[in-house]
Amino acid sequence: MKAFFKAISIIFHPVFLTTMGMAYIVFVSQNPALDVPVGKEVQWLLITFYSTMFMPLFVVFLLWKLKFIQSFEMKTVKERYVPLIVCMSFYFWVFWIFHLTLGASPWIKTFLLASFITMVFLFLVTIFNKISLHVGAISGVTAYALLLNISTGFQDVLFLMASIVIFALIVLSRINLKAHTTQQLVMGGVLGSLASIIAFFIF
Repeated sequence: MKAFFKAISIIFHPVFLTTMGMAYIVFVSQNPALDVPVGKEVQWLLITFYSTMFMPLFVVFLLWKLKFIQSFEMKTVKERYVPLIVCMSFYFWVFWIFHLTLGASPWIKTFLLASFITMVFLFLVTIFNKISLHVGAISGVTAYALLLNISTGFQDVLFLMASIVIFALIVLSRINLKAHTTQQLVMGGVLGSLASIIAFFIF
């Protein structure tokens, strides 16, 4: 079972979730509130992938090669500082592109802004103590999916149910792997959810 939970932690690593969410938005959702211009689906996904997944992973790889971090898991608090700052920078950049240049719908901008705010919260807490980045990230996605469904007549139930299942798997995996204390898991969940709520009220 340990190998299974380890795989869950890798597959649903925080750096993958924004791209996964955007993939659902551009290719699966039929909700008018998540409208994507025809022919722009792949472009929008690639922009998100490059900004929120590829570049953060590339920077972490460089940090590892230069021995600034011991592993990709970044088990110590200090190892997380630079990667989180990098993530915040790129997450804000992609939000700004969708907000000003691409003219994305409010709900898509809310999703990207929530991802950025989540990273800000996680970084601020990490300065003082370790927190579950996994639970923080998936809590933000799950809270967003819930707000989206409540506000638009539950047109994306698949998104909500998938988020809840992944949330449960991630929490179980972090507990099973003894990666965090209960307090760190709860704090991640609270901050991730709060980030989506704040983004929701902004847009």
